[in-house]
Amino acid sequence: MKKWGIKFYITVLVFFSFLHLVFALRTNTFFSVDDFFVIQYFRDRSVWGIIPEFILKGDINEFRRLVGFLVFGGLLKTFGVNNLPFDIFLFLTNTANLVLLFFVVKKLTKNNFAAFFVSIIFNKNYLFYYSNLHEHLLATFCILTIFFFLYYPKKFYLSVISFILAVFTKETAVTVPLVLYSISFFYKLDRKKIMYLLIISIAFGLYASYYFVVKKIVGQNEIYMPSFYVLDIFKGYLYYLDYKIILLGVGLALYYKKYKYLPLLAVVFITLTPASLLVHRREMYYLYMPFLYLMIYFSLFLPKLNIKSSILYILVFFIFGGRAILPQIAWQEFPNWQKESINKVLDKVESGSDDFSDIKLERDARLMIDSNTTDLFVKERSRIKEKNMR
Repeated sequence: MKKWGIKFYITVLVFFSFLHLVFALRTNTFFSVDDFFVIQYFRDRSVWGIIPEFILKGDINEFRRLVGFLVFGGLLKTFGVNNLPFDIFLFLTNTANLVLLFFVVKKLTKNNFAAFFVSIIFNKNYLFYYSNLHEHLLATFCILTIFFFLYYPKKFYLSVISFILAVFTKETAVTVPLVLYSISFFYKLDRKKIMYLLIISIAFGLYASYYFVVKKIVGQNEIYMPSFYVLDIFKGYLYYLDYKIILLGVGLALYYKKYKYLPLLAVVFITLTPASLLVHRREMYYLYMPFLYLMIYFSLFLPKLNIKSSILYILVFFIFGGRAILPQIAWQEFPNWQKESINKVLDKVESGSDDFSDIKLERDARLMIDSNTTDLFVKERSRIKEKNMR
């Protein structure tokens, strides 16, 4: 009976994630913003050939996001500028994150419904922008590291491999050992193995920080200039997390006198700190991965579901957004004005004209032109037309 219950919860989680994919397709999601410059970057490069370049010099912005760019480049080389595989990839990774979170919480709390409940809340953070696959993958490898550590303690190499992939997906993965150490305060874990992961984290931190300190990369790009004022950092925390969530998180620990859970909440804020430092670039997608840790934290206070405990579940549900937690549904197709502008440019190019003065160029159409990737999108349209004529 328990197995059927777990299967039911997993099925619902997959379905709720799938609703986001349906919404993406209905609203005509497409390549946008930085996607065009990543496409430009890969048009004359092999996917595997970027590995030594990224290890020595970093990615386009000189960060260490190797894994995400390998995936983006792989999808691009395999499918071209066809957006559907990117939509499906975001759906698959978000779904994997939901399922992994469910099993991690299930292991820690022995409460299947609580695991399902916090996974549903996490699903609200689904990301539709293709360059956000870095965030999805980051969360996947971070939660997978924790999953392996909990379920396969004798196969520590699995956690090590997953953690290395995590840090080379994005630098903020370095806090995973801190998450595990925080969990060890209330769940028996091998702290010696956690220290091995922490050593990897420190070594990677020294390696990655070299490029910021010695080469002064941050100083070259104003948008990534951090502010170290305490007030700015606090404002950053409030940008990503509603004050009611913060108060509830602290309040539950104090009310139930579960102080041993507070280190995990502290790690949530430590993980959010790099994003909070960027006063000129605060984007909600930075919350995707830390939100996993936050959901683990809140799950620790959720009792078995009954009439009395349902009050706490309802309170948490509404504080985290109420109806906004559930996926949006588009019953009809909606136009994407950025995509429409791109199509007008492509119409012009196909007619042999490069004069766009008589059409309104939206942001993404301009980015496509500036990145010199227009011809790739023309070829993709031709491929679709040929396919439809068969």
